[in-house]
Amino acid sequence: SQTPTKWLNRAWHKGKEDFPTLESGNDTPFLWADKWLTKDYEDFWYAKDFGHAEPQLEQISFIEERTGKVPYRSYRIEFDKENLLGEVRALPQNTEGYAPPLTLKEDGQASQIAKAFASYLMAHSPDAKQKYNTAQGLCQRFEVSKMIDYQQFIKQANLYYDFLSKKFNISKIAKGYPLRNHFNERLFETDMDVFGENTLNVTSEKIIFLIQNCDFTGDVKRNKQEAQRYATQLFLAQKTVNQLFKPAKIRCFVHFILQGVMIELVFA
Repeated sequence: SQTPTKWLNRAWHKGKEDFPTLESGNDTPFLWADKWLTKDYEDFWYAKDFGHAEPQLEQISFIEERTGKVPYRSYRIEFDKENLLGEVRALPQNTEGYAPPLTLKEDGQASQIAKAFASYLMAHSPDAKQKYNTAQGLCQRFEVSKMIDYQQFIKQANLYYDFLSKKFNISKIAKGYPLRNHFNERLFETDMDVFGENTLNVTSEKIIFLIQNCDFTGDVKRNKQEAQRYATQLFLAQKTVNQLFKPAKIRCFVHFILQGVMIELVFA
């Protein structure tokens, strides 16, 4: 070669790249099995410009054509955004009032108070001392102590749970009850704020109550319309409970926690 292979020279001659390793001729500096290796070579002369040939591309039959951006439904059912009732209708019926609305001060932020009261309903306990400590603590944590008297939380919650017990004969309540199921290979998951059972009379048929809290702070005239937002969630929850427990009846309610009102959703 007219131009030495410098990297090979450096490797063979301890970094000296000017001393050729492969010179023209048949001899090499390589020893194998006590014999010096020889080389065979052929000179090729090319013009300065090499020709160019386009590669022959074959059509790939196992890759489908690009479809661009395609929307896909999520694996988890987004019941607050999807209507999966099909031909079933959700009918708001039987508005039940158990207490007057909570009294907010003029500068009270209804949405923030609703969050605090929803947390109190979940933490509500029959123990009197714990009621007061929990109500005070949550009002401070949610920074609503100046917007509402914490004792309203206690009074309203007492009326609510007494109402469930006396009006519907609910004797067994689970709060934040988890439900999980699959519909059309998609996951449905939710936590029911109240999962109640009518089991006072062991000879009667069992009724299950599913109640979801709503922190709606708008005009009460829109309550029924607002209740429809929970239709898919309660409908799928009802189907899940029916598969699990097969009760005689399942009743679904949306609980407007700031108003002291419950609206039943009937699926027909």
